[in-house]
Amino acid sequence: MNRNKQVKLLAAVLAMQDEAAAPVAAGASAETRWREALARKGVLPEEERRVLLHSPSARRQFYFMADVARAEAYARWKRAGIETALRYRAAASPTVEPLKIESNPHFTLVLFPLDAEGKTWNLFLKLSPTFRPLASDGIRLVDEEGEVWLAGQPDSDGELSGDWRLEGSPLDRLHQRQLQIQPG
Repeated sequence: MNRNKQVKLLAAVLAMQDEAAAPVAAGASAETRWREALARKGVLPEEERRVLLHSPSARRQFYFMADVARAEAYARWKRAGIETALRYRAAASPTVEPLKIESNPHFTLVLFPLDAEGKTWNLFLKLSPTFRPLASDGIRLVDEEGEVWLAGQPDSDGELSGDWRLEGSPLDRLHQRQLQIQPG
């Protein structure tokens, strides 16, 4: 089962939880720790992770806070003039070789094939020096359908990499969809 199907199945199971049986969140102090965790400045204690796992209302509140944090980060990026779209307009190649996409001045994406058939890939994202401090809370590379290609916190050199985990080839998806960087 691919990762997206697993996430959807988990979401369906969690949506069936009974709020009455859930542990209670610790109020304003929990919200403060959630904000710190969202800003990657702290780790949630086991008790609060348990609350998020078992309480639909706590998860809704946490997701709302995450959406607000992403919107604030996105606004900072826009004020700094960071363009977030990445377009691939090259013709298809019959050979499987590394592909470097530099259509955005703020980041570069490189796709590395790990086999001759182009079934296994590694993604490498490099942020410009001006974008690095704005993306320190984490980023996501997503396509127009909302599929996450790469997510995480860039290292001190503004680099983030990971294996291709979606179905099909990233080359096929690039020909059909635009990519965009979003706050983590």
